[in-house]
Amino acid sequence: MPTDSLNLFKGALLHIKSFDSHKGHDPKDKFIFVVGKKNPSTVIAFLITSQKTYLQSVYAREIVRVEVGVNRHLKKESYILCHQQELLDVAELEAGFTHGPVSNCGSLRVLLPQVRSVVEDSDSLARREIEEILAVLDS
Repeated sequence: MPTDSLNLFKGALLHIKSFDSHKGHDPKDKFIFVVGKKNPSTVIAFLITSQKTYLQSVYAREIVRVEVGVNRHLKKESYILCHQQELLDVAELEAGFTHGPVSNCGSLRVLLPQVRSVVEDSDSLARREIEEILAVLDS
């Protein structure tokens, strides 16, 4: 995998320092699972967490477990949070990659079928969001 350009392929794993989801949370370093490009300027992504509280939450059905060892950057068992999509600006991601806050961390492509299945059965995503995500995954 080339490290001289930003990886935005389906299943790419990115790390973003001081990620701000603009959803009322303080900026925090986050791993991001790239679903794929919605259009040339927008990427659909899901946040990844290692907080086990999601296993006991109303979103428990809408996570994909990432076992330790699937990716060397995820040191703990982690969870792809498929209940809320993040729409990320490609130009901002590329600028962040060039200047340091965004980095490539390999791939979680092996989990794409599980992500697709969870999205397909989502109770949290809007029907339009589900259809957009599935269209990106199937393209």
